Amino acid sequence: MDISSIVSLIGALLSIAGAVVMIYKAKPEKKKLEAEGSASIADAAESVATGAKVSNELLLMRIKELEEREQKREKIAQAREKAWDAEMRALQEQVRELEAYKDWALRLVAQVRSLGDVPPVPFRPVVH
Repeated sequence: MDISSIVSLIGALLSIAGAVVMIYKAKPEKKKLEAEGSASIADAAESVATGAKVSNELLLMRIKELEEREQKREKIAQAREKAWDAEMRALQEQVRELEAYKDWALRLVAQVRSLGDVPPVPFRPVVH
């Protein structure tokens, strides 16, 4: 072997040795980068979970507010319906009383006419 072959062989061996050293040095850094990447993913997942929890809490609060508002509306509607029913019953009672007076007045008119006396005064409704 000549000297240039030996130098080339030594250079190749040194290059291989340098590559092996670099590979061994890169392994811990690779693990470090993987660990940092995993930690970043875990932090991001935790952040997303925290955000989802906050969003869920806000949504639950809003749903509760809407349910309470709907219950109040239902109570108001029921109160109005009861008031309306009471008013309608009162009006129906007034109509029954007026019908009773009308019946009495018609019978009275018939009685006065049957006696042949002066005809009764005509009815004139009061306009408000």
